[in-house]
Amino acid sequence: DDVAIHVRGVEVAEEQRGRGLAKLALGTLAALGVLVDADVRARPQTKPVVARALTSLGFRPVDASWPILIAPGAGGRTVVCPADPTDARVHFSFAQIRAQRLDVVAAPPPGAKPTFVRTAFVHPDTAALAATVPAE
Repeated sequence: DDVAIHVRGVEVAEEQRGRGLAKLALGTLAALGVLVDADVRARPQTKPVVARALTSLGFRPVDASWPILIAPGAGGRTVVCPADPTDARVHFSFAQIRAQRLDVVAAPPPGAKPTFVRTAFVHPDTAALAATVPAE
């Protein structure tokens, strides 16, 4: 039988945001997947916070044609912009913007980090992935 763990998103209480808890949760699930010999990958992501957490864990986009920059915003919001300032494509629907509390801007916000949306993610080294979460 195939073993799989699927995560649609991560919700962190507003007062706890910015502490790396989304990355910790996804890293723990991914490491668990490695331990049970599951195929560890992520389905196409439209959620920039989840995509950034995956990127920071070493996951790579299957399709790198939708690069964005992401940064924490005020009041628990997330600031996003296209990585290329000349990219005029619509990256997020109004429903996504509202539900994910996104502020879409034209210029990169301070401290912005790169990730990708509208793509699945895979990890090139599952042994390294299992080591990303401390055993304690």
